[in-house]
Amino acid sequence: MSARAGSLRSLYTDPAYYSMLFDGRESDVAFYAHLAARASSDSIQGLSRPVSVLEYGVGAGRIGIPLARAGYEVFGVDTSPEMLRALAERASNESRDVQSRLAWCEGDAREVSLGRVFDLVLCPFNGIAHHHGRHELRAFLVRVREHLAPDGVFAFDVWLPNPTLLSGGSTCSPVFFHPRTNEPVRCTETFEYDPFSQVLTTRVSIAPAARAGEPEVLTLRVRQLFPEETMLLLESHGFEVVWRTSRFAPPLDDSGGGLETEGEDERGEMIAYVCRLR
Repeated sequence: MSARAGSLRSLYTDPAYYSMLFDGRESDVAFYAHLAARASSDSIQGLSRPVSVLEYGVGAGRIGIPLARAGYEVFGVDTSPEMLRALAERASNESRDVQSRLAWCEGDAREVSLGRVFDLVLCPFNGIAHHHGRHELRAFLVRVREHLAPDGVFAFDVWLPNPTLLSGGSTCSPVFFHPRTNEPVRCTETFEYDPFSQVLTTRVSIAPAARAGEPEVLTLRVRQLFPEETMLLLESHGFEVVWRTSRFAPPLDDSGGGLETEGEDERGEMIAYVCRLR
């Protein structure tokens, strides 16, 4: 789809802008790296291969590349060709050793069948929320089960529904330089929530700050998954939640705790779930 000014397109068609917003996130990277390290330590001694990781929504590799650097075999799936091109560019700057442990394909997570299982299946940074309806969520979780080793771990994180955003409205940013064009721009975000579908639509309008011109509009539509709803969804599809946290605190063991022991003043804006097959 064209990137011309005034076009309406997905946020994921602009990897430079997306990276400017989110590349600074580190807590989730450390969280998933801990899960991979734990999967490695729990593996049978003498295992002749690295721990295998399937990442749904691999994007430009913000999480996948650090995992490959750490010695894990990472396969990524993503629907955005633009984000995957950015991943390929980033991967080309890595050592051959890292590149050999990193692979990906373009495709819908609900449909891609890889014919193998993985020790760790990830869907970071609200990726599961791109499956809006119950049928889409069911199809996604069926694929997760298909690709998860019997003793493997499925982990993901989601935004907590924010009442301020769900009530609509907009926010405006100060002037900044667009990372792709280096032009001074202003950004306005507007929010619209459909309580029946539970889908929040965010429209990001990026307008030139120093000249007249039509704004560039990026969109993001994500399902709002409430915590108890998410627990029921996982249980009904054969997953046991062994740990959940709103602080990206890594699980110490499978005895539970996490979110259930976090005080209200300790809670963050996302919940991460660590699951096993029942």
